[in-house]
Amino acid sequence: MAALRATLARPEVRASITTGRLVYLFEEVVTGFVPGESVLEVLEPLHAFLSSRYGGGRPRKVDHEKVLRRRSALEAAWHPTPTQEVAREAGTSERNVQKILAKARKKKPG
Repeated sequence: MAALRATLARPEVRASITTGRLVYLFEEVVTGFVPGESVLEVLEPLHAFLSSRYGGGRPRKVDHEKVLRRRSALEAAWHPTPTQEVAREAGTSERNVQKILAKARKKKPG
């Protein structure tokens, strides 16, 4: 529901009757036919699409320490794709996660 509210709060969606109706229709379809998944999980692609299409502004800042801790935890748990998972959780690209890892490797201890 948080992603739906965020999508409906965007001025571009409120200005377009068709898009607003589409979002409400999407909510009905999702809540009626997708058991087991949260509305947030299903609406995330729509929210990302609207943000990218209408200029979501600057990308949000990523906490480097959090990314490094999470990726090392996923590696320890033998996750098949730790970089992709961390990128998805942090809301950034895989390339950005790889840059963070490279910067951490270059950093001298102490």
